Amino acid sequence: MPLYPSADQLITNNYPPLSFYIVGLVGRVVGDPVLAGRLVSLVAVVAIATAIALSVRRLGGSGVAARISAAFFVATMSRFFMPYVGMNEPQLLSEAIMAFGFLGFLIARSNDRGYVGPVLVMALAGFVKHNIIAMPVTVFLWLALYRRREAVKCFCVAAIAIVTGTAICYALFGRNFFLNMLCPRHYSLKRSLRIFEELEWVSVVC
Repeated sequence: MPLYPSADQLITNNYPPLSFYIVGLVGRVVGDPVLAGRLVSLVAVVAIATAIALSVRRLGGSGVAARISAAFFVATMSRFFMPYVGMNEPQLLSEAIMAFGFLGFLIARSNDRGYVGPVLVMALAGFVKHNIIAMPVTVFLWLALYRRREAVKCFCVAAIAIVTGTAICYALFGRNFFLNMLCPRHYSLKRSLRIFEELEWVSVVC
């Protein structure tokens, strides 16, 4: 069946395509695409924790602080967001790619060069899951404040990468790609405000 069904079908797919190819490749190795998706999700949790620890170190934290940060993430995911851990869903895979892209930015900031590479990694993560914006927004805000020339260059490179990737998706899947990705969905202001209550799950009590 097509990855992005036509508008007259009873199903839709509003996920970018890259995760399907990654999971499909792993599925060829393990022999089960669902198991492959679950394994990728589990590995992504470890990868994100690793990126967190390395980012804390890069930001000047101690080795103990880095390990505690990584452990706190794993504990939070395992306790409060357990359905996502081991779920055949691309959210954590995209978060892992984005986290290492952000780590690359921190390394580039320390060296004051090489900002384009991490930005491209973040753009790539957007073709796995397109709802992760905090890290790229943080990167562009910092660049706009402290490295304006680099900000312009990175913005242009990111725009070219996104447009090119979108053009490739159109070439592969046609207009159904856009019909699926832009399908209407319900938004609730009341629910968005109530969701703030769940922040207590990730708060650190001293």
